[in-house]
Amino acid sequence: MNINRIIALTAFFCLLLGCTKSELYDNRTSKGDNQEADNSKTEVTDKEPQEPESPETEVEPEEEQVAFAITTAFNDNTPIPIKYAREGEDASPPFGWGKSPDGSSSIVIQMVDLDVGANGRIHWIMIDIDPSMNAIKENITNANIAMEAPGASQLVVYGGPNPPVGDDPHKYETTIYAIQAGATVDGNLLGVNQNQDAPANKAALEAISIDKIVITGTYER
Repeated sequence: MNINRIIALTAFFCLLLGCTKSELYDNRTSKGDNQEADNSKTEVTDKEPQEPESPETEVEPEEEQVAFAITTAFNDNTPIPIKYAREGEDASPPFGWGKSPDGSSSIVIQMVDLDVGANGRIHWIMIDIDPSMNAIKENITNANIAMEAPGASQLVVYGGPNPPVGDDPHKYETTIYAIQAGATVDGNLLGVNQNQDAPANKAALEAISIDKIVITGTYER
């Protein structure tokens, strides 16, 4: 075999080997690219579609309903604090009543001990409270009433609970009356008198009132 033929065969095999390596490389590259593309598609597909965010809706607060209702320093049918008793400070309790009923000309407060005799005993009557007011502070006296409740007066000056020692708890009923127009004649409430017993005053007040609210406290010594 002459040398020219050997050189030609050697060149042929070298060329053949180079092409094969190039094809292998191209195939590997192509597979890698395809795999990355598939992975990319998978990642996009795996993401759940997101719903568009809706604007937040603000809830309008409901308007507070103001009623004709009593608030004070004790709850209904519970003991009256000693501060408001004769043996304490003998101060009148604070009272709130919300909104006076439409058509009210004044507010009246009466406190009665229901457990004294057959008719009870009046401990307090405060009259001519302006219906635009919705509360009075504690310790109303003749000295401060003009400042605390202009125009009002005490028909019976407040005297705190003072039941006999050893008695069962006495019940003290406080009623707030919304008085109708025309019930006051010559500065006096029709039928209401500090010298009358509690049932008579109660009947007179109910006859001239639009509405009333009641709370009862107890006290014992």
